[in-house]
Amino acid sequence: MLMKYLLGVAIAIAIILLGWFLIIRPTATTEPNPISQRSDEVEVPGSTKAVESGSYTLVSEESEIVWTAQKPLIPGYVHTGTMGVKTGVLYVDAGSFNGEIVIDMNQVRLVSLGGGKAGNESRLETHLKSGDFFDVTKYPTATFIITQATKDEVLDTYVLTGSLTMKDITHEISFPAQVFEQYGKLHLTAQLEIDRTQWNITFGSANFFDSLAENAIGDTVGLSLDLVATPENG
Repeated sequence: MLMKYLLGVAIAIAIILLGWFLIIRPTATTEPNPISQRSDEVEVPGSTKAVESGSYTLVSEESEIVWTAQKPLIPGYVHTGTMGVKTGVLYVDAGSFNGEIVIDMNQVRLVSLGGGKAGNESRLETHLKSGDFFDVTKYPTATFIITQATKDEVLDTYVLTGSLTMKDITHEISFPAQVFEQYGKLHLTAQLEIDRTQWNITFGSANFFDSLAENAIGDTVGLSLDLVATPENG
């Protein structure tokens, strides 16, 4: 009787262990859906992609140049404004490009005034357009001619080199930029700095005038580009 009892217990334990093994053992791995693995190749509306070769015309209403200037010795004294983009064209060929951008200096605007100057926008805009700064009556436009665009494959950006002309004075500048296509339009975005005194805009510069103290205006002007262009055959 004891042997039969032990044999029954052993069989019961074996059945339990077999059931446990069948429940917890890993299931067979299924092959991944080859379509889902290629989802990155599906173009999502609004996504960015490389710009196709061709000619692109700048859209003035959608393009913007933002500038910033300051009095470095006064905390918070930073002025921000915009410049109008008048016309422009970009020529793209096999990933490289060149072109010309014309800036409407009569469209210099003040957006934000620091240093307790809020409310004086109109007066300061008039001053910026005067001979002390851009002298827009004599020099109504500025131009930037892109002569070279070198792509950085690692950062996926371009280094743009070209000639910036203001007040009939031309200097070469270089800066990094992102260039891409979105919603069928070319976008060029960049942030850079220039030394205004190189274009004979010296008003308030401590390098040209003495005894300015905290009223000295910084020589460095920040520029933020957000340019939009459409294909000429689009």
